[in-house]
Order: sequence, then C-alpha cells, then structure tokens
Amino acid sequence: SYDARDPAQARAVEEAGRRILLRCLELGGSLSGEHGIGLEKEALLGRQFDAATLGLMEGVRRVFNPRDLLNPGKGLPLGRGCAEAFHRHGEAAAAPRRRLPPLPAPPPPPEGPPPEARELLDLLREAREAGRSLLPRGRGSRLDRHLPGAAPEAWLELAGLDRIHTLDAADQTCEVGAGCSPAALDEALEEHGLELGADAPGAATGTLGGLFLAPDLSLLHGAWGPPRDQVLGGTWLLADGTVVRTGARVVKSVAGYDLTRLFLGSRGRLAACLRLILRLRPRPRRPRWLRLDAGRAAAWLQAPLARRPPCRRFFRPADREPWYAEVDGIPAPPGWEAVEREEFEAARARTLAAFATAAGRVVLAPRDAALLTRWPGAAEGTGLRLAGRPPAEELDAAGRSALGRARLLPAAADPPWLARLQAACGGGFLPAARPEAAEAGR
Repeated sequence: SYDARDPAQARAVEEAGRRILLRCLELGGSLSGEHGIGLEKEALLGRQFDAATLGLMEGVRRVFNPRDLLNPGKGLPLGRGCAEAFHRHGEAAAAPRRRLPPLPAPPPPPEGPPPEARELLDLLREAREAGRSLLPRGRGSRLDRHLPGAAPEAWLELAGLDRIHTLDAADQTCEVGAGCSPAALDEALEEHGLELGADAPGAATGTLGGLFLAPDLSLLHGAWGPPRDQVLGGTWLLADGTVVRTGARVVKSVAGYDLTRLFLGSRGRLAACLRLILRLRPRPRRPRWLRLDAGRAAAWLQAPLARRPPCRRFFRPADREPWYAEVDGIPAPPGWEAVEREEFEAARARTLAAFATAAGRVVLAPRDAALLTRWPGAAEGTGLRLAGRPPAEELDAAGRSALGRARLLPAAADPPWLARLQAACGGGFLPAARPEAAEAGR
C-alpha cells in the first residue's frame, strides 16, 4: 500500500503523474480540465505554452492584480516559491515546498509563426516603424456596428486567411483560418453530419474571426450556447509582432489563464486572430420546423426552463409575423403548427437580415422577455435578444420599464481597463489615427 511518508514512494507517484501529463500534452491535450494548475503541474506549463504566451499571461495578471494580492506566487511558473510570496506581503514564511528535480528544457515549438503570419509581420513592422495606427480587419461586415467610424491609418487585412487546416470529424474539432467564412466551413462540415454551433448574420459575407471577435447573436444559442462557447483556442498576433497560441484541442482546459476568452469580443483591439480551434456540433437527426403566435411565444418564454419544449432555434423575423421554432426529435407542442423547411428557412433568413441591419441589440432578462415579443427577436438562453431598440412611444408602461432594464449592445463605453490590457498585449491595435498623427494632419 502507498505510504506518503516514504520519500521513495512519494517520488515514484509524482514521477508517474508527471509522465501521464506529458503524454496528455503529446496527444494534444491539456494539463488540467478541472481545478486549475496546482503546485504539481505548475512547472509543466512551459510544455503546454511557449514563453511568449506565458509572458502574456503574466502581463494580464499584472493588469488585474498589480500588487500580487490574489493567490500570490501561484498559477504561473514564475520561478518563485510560496515563501518568497508570503515574505513580500509581510506574512509568516511558508515551509519550502518539496519539488522534483527540474525538467529538461522544454523542446522548441514544432513550428515558428504559422506561414500565413509572415507577410502580416512585415506589414506590422512597417506600420510600427512609420508610427501608423493599425487595426485588423476581415471583410469589414461588422465594423459599422462594433467600431463605427473606425479609421486607422492602415488595415491589417485578414480575409485571405481562409483555409480549413484540420477537420477531425471523430473528435468534432477543427482548426480554421480566421478569414474563413461560416458558410464555407458549414459546407465542409455537412458531409460529416456536423455543424458550427453558431448561426449568426453574415455567414456568407463575414468571417469566423469577425463572428467571434465582434460578438453577435446566434440563433443556435438554445442548442449550443453563445458563440464564445464554440471556441477552444486560437493563434493570435499581438501588435508588437509576438505570436501566441491559446487554449487546446480539448473541450475543457483550465491550464493557465484563459486568454482565448479575453480575446473573444475584443473587436481586434487586443490581438489579430490568425487561426481558431473550434468545437463542432452534430446536426439534428429528426428536425421539425414549427410556427406559433405571439401569445404562445410569450408563454414559452415565461415558462421555467425545465418545462419548456427544447428548441434549437426560436425567433421572430418582424412585427406582425409569427414566431418560428426548430426542434429535434420531439413532437410539436399543442398549438404549434408544422411548416415546411422552405418557409422556416425563409423566415430564418429574414431574421438574420433584421439583425444584420440593426444598429445594435437589446438583451432582455428572463423576467422581461415575454413583454416585448412584437419585435424581431431571438431566444437567448432564458432571455430574449431584439434586433434594435423598439420605439418607446409604441410601448406600454411595462414594456418601457423592461426596456429600461435591458442591456444594450455593443456597449457605448469602453471598459476602464482596456488601455492597460492593450499595453499588456504588445500595445494593442488602435481603431483611429494616433493623436499625434491626427494633430499633424490638421
């Protein structure tokens, strides 16, 4: 039996654990899927992430934890022990932790920057040397809504990064260039019985990078969650020319800081997206397409989640139109009328067009979702997202109160920590000319 007091046995167990973790990394996995990184795994982070990515994690940590008060000395392999961290904050010294001998130096990454990054690095270098502001751009289909008036002195064009690099149908993952369109990926997935778990405006005209970095609604939210839940990792180009790789090709990884989630929704101001590792989803096997009136839609929105008929999609294209739903493998609820797929797809296209042309979105909390069912909208979890802001004069008192509690997207103001995060990410990308350049041009 195992005796933790026996140094030889303890060492053998730790060595076995270390070998298991290294084998996980060799197979493309992660050091941890639960509980984060503890003392045993901390020294191995350099095997999963390169020095540039670990350095970025430390930079992000300093933005939100500048005095190192939160979990000091833990989580990242910074070369300091608990005792040093406690001394720094005036606490009693902790007993030095026992460690195995250092691992051999991590092997060099299998490749340097991906081939598609080399030309972008030249453009980035030229812009920095000339002092020009720079902003990444795919096909520009979401700029008017997410960065209205964006006018950098140069664009970092990413639409050409449109390759599907890997597609593992058995594992239900793929790695794609950020310039690939959702429609092109969906076409490639169809023969495998898979789909992208996001159904957003601009599937043919936009890019996957734009979809995930400039967050949008997804009509498949009810089936697969928000768009960010479909991204497992990525390859990113920082404004100083550093290439970092985040995440892993696994559904759950809690190794290091989740930089992937930091970049998603950043609208290209923290990093340019080169590649994405995506989680794929099975297509429905027995879909049904249904139509229902506003009263039944309100009842469905008001019902507790556990009592709702599960819908993959649930939306309304426009005022004075019915609501539509897509279900998989269940009978139509009472009062919900079956329709042909052609009618459903036409209504879906009108809904996506309404969201594509709306200046913004209104996100209603669950308690308010049933109060504003007249306008184009789509169910989002237990709430509702509307395409644009309904005119206040057309609302009753309850509707105006619900609108006052709603969240408007995109947000009108930047978060207070954006500038510090941009500095940590190699300076970040600017959506407008630098102040000194704008002054010189007057």
